[in-house]
Amino acid sequence: MDATASFAAWVAALMHPRDRAHLEAAVDGGARIERHDAVDRGQPPGAPVEIFDGIDAIGRWLYRLGPGVTFTLAGPATADGDRWRVEYALEVEGFRNGGVWIARLADDGRLRHLVHLPFALR
Repeated sequence: MDATASFAAWVAALMHPRDRAHLEAAVDGGARIERHDAVDRGQPPGAPVEIFDGIDAIGRWLYRLGPGVTFTLAGPATADGDRWRVEYALEVEGFRNGGVWIARLADDGRLRHLVHLPFALR
């Protein structure tokens, strides 16, 4: 699985937040996700505001997503050392924003470590 496909599997998990099969297809069982506060484009993030360790904790986070949120990839994944980076877009009820995901992948291509960086609201 290439990195863009790995992120596409993550988008599928976000779009089906109550479907364990989508989550397991996207995320390694021992994965960690670090959610950060919103940042201006190109600015470094501060400390994570939430950390989710393991697939069960990540699943509980996805369960919190409100209905009607649509996620898409805003371009292909690009290499950043041993990590991969991609911009994402989200839309809900006419509201649009996005952010960046930075990930390390497991050997099978699933997400092993993800940094979730939403963009600051304009």
